[in-house]
Order: sequence, then C-alpha cells, then structure tokens
Amino acid sequence: MTFVEKEVDLGSVTIAYKEWGCISDKTPVLLIHGWLDNANSFDLVLPEQELNRLYLAIDLPGHGHSSHKPEGQLYHFLDGVADIRKLISKLGFEKVILVGHSLGAAISSVFASIYPEIVERVCLIEAVGPIASDPKDSARQLKDSIEKQLKGTGRNMVAYPDLESMIQARQKGIGGLSYEASKLLVERSHEANEDGHFWSTDPRLRLPSPMRLSEEQVQGMLSKMEIPLKIIIAENSLIPQATIEQRLSYFTDPDVKTLPGRHHLHMEESAARVAEELNSFING
Repeated sequence: MTFVEKEVDLGSVTIAYKEWGCISDKTPVLLIHGWLDNANSFDLVLPEQELNRLYLAIDLPGHGHSSHKPEGQLYHFLDGVADIRKLISKLGFEKVILVGHSLGAAISSVFASIYPEIVERVCLIEAVGPIASDPKDSARQLKDSIEKQLKGTGRNMVAYPDLESMIQARQKGIGGLSYEASKLLVERSHEANEDGHFWSTDPRLRLPSPMRLSEEQVQGMLSKMEIPLKIIIAENSLIPQATIEQRLSYFTDPDVKTLPGRHHLHMEESAARVAEELNSFING
C-alpha cells in the first residue's frame, strides 16, 4: 500500500511521518508508536483500513526519522502530549482520532483526557494510561535520573556488523519481538557508515524519567475522558491484570478487546484482527 513520507517543523524538533489515504471531510487519524519503536509499527494494520481519510503514523521525537531534542533536554512522556498538540495545530486539524501503542497509548490517553474537544475517539493498544509510581518513590526516581544523566549514554556508539545483527538484538527488546516485526522497526531506526551499523534513536530515550505521575493523578486525568474509547490488550500482556482492572474502573463505558499475542500484537499474529478492530472503531 502506497504511503508518502512527510515531515513538519515544530520549532525545537522536526516530526517525520508516513501518510496514507486522502484528504476528506472525515476526521484524520494519528497513530503513535511505543518507546524505541517508530512509524513502521503500523505497517501491517494500515493497509487494511478503509483509506477514505488521512492516516498519519508519526515518529515521536528521537525516534525513527524525526529529529532528536536539542542538547541538554530530556524525554518525558508528558512532553509527547505537548508535541502532539503542536503537531495538530501545525497541520491545521480541528479534530483527530488517536491510535496509540504502549508509550503512544499513554500519550494518547492523557491527550484525550485534557483535549476532549479535539479528539473524536481514541484507541489504546497495550496500555491503559501512563505508568504511575508511589509518591514515596519520587526522591529515588529523581536521584536515579540525575545520576544516569551524569554518567551519560553511549549505547548508540555500539557498532553492529550488519542489519541482521541489529534485527536479532531488537528481537530481545521489551515483550519480545518476532523476526519480521523486529526487521520492520530496525529498517527505520538505524544508520550506517564505514564503521558499521548503529541505532539512530536518541540514546537519551533510555534515561529514566525524573518524575512520574501518581496513580491518583492518572485517575484524575483518565476519569475525565468522555469520548468513545477502545482498548486492545494482548493475552500475554505486559500490563499486570490488577492494573488493567483498576484503570478500566476509571472509564464510563470502555470497549475492551483481548486478542492473542504479546506486547506488539499489532505487528505479529493478531495484526489482521487488530486492523479489523481499528477499522470498525474508526469508522463506527
């Protein structure tokens, strides 16, 4: 299925994205990938959609083909919420439908909670809001982040002899990945020179956040969501069942679907079923 590579300058960063479909009176769809993934995350589900509207699979800052943040800045998922607001404004969209996976789902859930006038509906894949921490752990979290910053990050300096080695390494990422899914992500997250192959993602993405929201803060945000909501969870989810049940209680009437697979189920055995669920929800 044909897509167009585009980018938009938000000032401090440039966001790259893959665009499918066509301009119409139907609400455009923004698809937001997970941590250390990229826009290729949605390659297997987008061709199955009814392309009677625009679909934009973006690369978050520091990922894929998007630029890295300026020197001295860190990455926090709440920054992603602001980036999505700037992106929507820059593209001139009055309303959007959000589809997010993992980190992208955390961003989408918070965005939909605080901007219900902009979001027509939202689908969360393998996340029900952002990660929360006990406020008692805040001091340790902040200290850990600062100390890791002082040590710096050099993981992108590791050279791989070829793409095959990178694909195999990516398969061992969070939640595990099939070879095919790993290959899709590596294709958009690497660079090469005479010294070998390297990750192009910003190494600062691996630094721990200085601060996390408390569960009470998460509840305060998610409970304000009053738009159509679809949640897709993998049978072998990374999310503890207790957390899923607690978070679902914050919403009024969520449409929850559990499908076979692991964390990246939309890129693996349940890709076709995820595509079907998306099509029905988006056009419903």
